[in-house]
Amino acid sequence: MRSLTSVITRTSLLSGAMDVQSQMPLVDYLIMPDLEGFSPSSFGDGVKIMNRGEAAARTQIDVLRALADSVNSLGQPPQRIELPKNDSILISDIEVLAASPSMTRFFIEKSGLESGTWINPEELNDGIDKLFGTLFFEKIEYYFENMDEGKRLVFRIKEKPVSSIGVALHYDNAFGPGFILNYTHLNSLVEGSRLGLTADISESPQLRGYYDIHLGKKRNSIGSVFVKAEREELPFYSNDVDIGNYHHSFLSTGISLLQTLGTNSHVSAELDYRYSTLKLSRNIKEVRPELEYLDNLIYRGPEMALLFQRNSFDNNLYPTRGSRVDIKYRHAFNTSFISIFDFPDSLDVENRHNEKMDPYWVLTVDMENYLPLGSKVSVNTGIGTGISHNDKPFPDNFYVGDYRYNLRENQVAFVGLHNHELLQGNYLKGKLALQVEIIPNLYLSALGNLIVVSDDNTEFLDDILSWNDDARYIGAGAGFTYKTPIGPVSVYLGSRTDIWNLIWYTSIGFTF
Repeated sequence: MRSLTSVITRTSLLSGAMDVQSQMPLVDYLIMPDLEGFSPSSFGDGVKIMNRGEAAARTQIDVLRALADSVNSLGQPPQRIELPKNDSILISDIEVLAASPSMTRFFIEKSGLESGTWINPEELNDGIDKLFGTLFFEKIEYYFENMDEGKRLVFRIKEKPVSSIGVALHYDNAFGPGFILNYTHLNSLVEGSRLGLTADISESPQLRGYYDIHLGKKRNSIGSVFVKAEREELPFYSNDVDIGNYHHSFLSTGISLLQTLGTNSHVSAELDYRYSTLKLSRNIKEVRPELEYLDNLIYRGPEMALLFQRNSFDNNLYPTRGSRVDIKYRHAFNTSFISIFDFPDSLDVENRHNEKMDPYWVLTVDMENYLPLGSKVSVNTGIGTGISHNDKPFPDNFYVGDYRYNLRENQVAFVGLHNHELLQGNYLKGKLALQVEIIPNLYLSALGNLIVVSDDNTEFLDDILSWNDDARYIGAGAGFTYKTPIGPVSVYLGSRTDIWNLIWYTSIGFTF
């Protein structure tokens, strides 16, 4: 106790603690749940604490039954008078306290609630979920006032700060340490808009910026202008051997329109322009002499994308129940493929070759599910596939390898392979994992995954059906994830089953 505030706080708790100590000897039955791992600040663990209480009570079930029998022997209890229940309430008016007219309009439209209609508790809760989903509000309270006809629904809200800055440190053994900086500005220019800029400052930096506006009568559409950028140094494998690194960078900017389909799902369409470059290291050129004079590769051009996403996980970082579906179709038009050479002492030799690529496409489908088998155990299953046009730029292949945290563009997680170890045009992947929460916030899991890959989409189905050894990889691993205030701390160990080469996957902190 080093301040007046801490002294006053501790003093206010003394009387309650003394009262508990004086009352405990006076009771006939005392049940003390095991609350190890929880603290007075475990506000988000109410259900888990209740489950501990129920488990402790069930150990004394015979005593409790005897107590119930002794109470029942006194005769029938007096009949309870049920309070009136309403399946729905007529809302004649909706009021939002201490909000500007434009924010009031946005609040009511986004909630989907309308005056002059009957609403039930589920509709009211769904409307509040939609409002919290906008990330514009810290607190939403409501109450009813009687009117001549129906009720007035009154909201008392607390908006999030107009401007905010967030920081986070992270580390993983694939890309090293990084510093994430986020700036968010709400309601700039119009109510219901969000300006965001996030940068990952590291040896492999990333950048994401956007300006979103909620549109439509019920604000169920979001129009966006965005920019994404990434630069990374990736390994190049030949016959399972790392022969060097290459530098990959890309910039993408465009517009998108998103339409929500419910609390957990949406569809969207994007139109953007991509600029991607590749530069090979000297080591790769020594192993592949035909690339000796190739200095740089550039891919640039417009493309469009269609997406469907559904996510009902109970927690995005530490899921124990729910499902996730991600479907994305990309189509590129009029892509320029530019090769830049560095010929020594060249006079008449052209060192820049430019050609137009035919339109190409990439389709990915990823589905995952967590099925609880109890309060502590979940089964995690997943299946995913990626199929692409055979003639496409090198960076639009799928990079296979690494655990699930801090995945990059076009990367497919696979335990048993190094980060970006496989580069393939098509894949079919499945996984099965068992997850156990052994103590609060500590999750142990064991995982097995299988993937079939192919560079040629015309041979992909044959590789799957023939169970081609050269196209099939099986991996297994085990590890833990610990929930901390700075983000997940994850340590995983895995290997391929045909070549037992143990690989560590380590990640600390929130990812980009």
